[in-house]
Amino acid sequence: MTPAIESHEPRSPDSSIATINVGGRLFQTTKQTLALAGSDSLLSTISISSSSDSHVPFIDRDPELFSIIFSLLKKGNLPLRSKAFDLQGLIFECQFYGIESLLLNSLCNPCQFEPFTLEKSMLLNLNGRDSPSSISTTLLGSVHVAHGSKITSFDWSLRQKSTILTQFTAIDSLLAL
Repeated sequence: MTPAIESHEPRSPDSSIATINVGGRLFQTTKQTLALAGSDSLLSTISISSSSDSHVPFIDRDPELFSIIFSLLKKGNLPLRSKAFDLQGLIFECQFYGIESLLLNSLCNPCQFEPFTLEKSMLLNLNGRDSPSSISTTLLGSVHVAHGSKITSFDWSLRQKSTILTQFTAIDSLLAL
């Protein structure tokens, strides 16, 4: 999916500063900060394209969500005010900008979890009537759940990817897939 970027208003004369208009709100940072998003991200593309363009790129997205993503990019973790936003909304925005890995690394930061305030946030959709017997995760955040003779896989945002039926009557452990 290639997002449409329109140009508006003149850019700052300092060539190391990048200005982005997101939903009518202007954000400024250095091009080096935008490059932290990774070479395949929309923000890195904006950093490169703004070198040769004299206009501010316009992205028709929610500026409040972008401010959270912008803070994530600059500091490497989610700000406290991100708790006021829906996690799924943040995931979709990070996917749009191509920085899912930054969000994943931030969410995996153990110092951000408060053990006494954790609560169940999502039920995994498992096919069949069997209860989960084993759960395994990967370094990239995928989750694999054994239930009965089946293994169901989820991506890092817990969207179901596939379910396979094995030859076993029951699976009691998952070591590696």
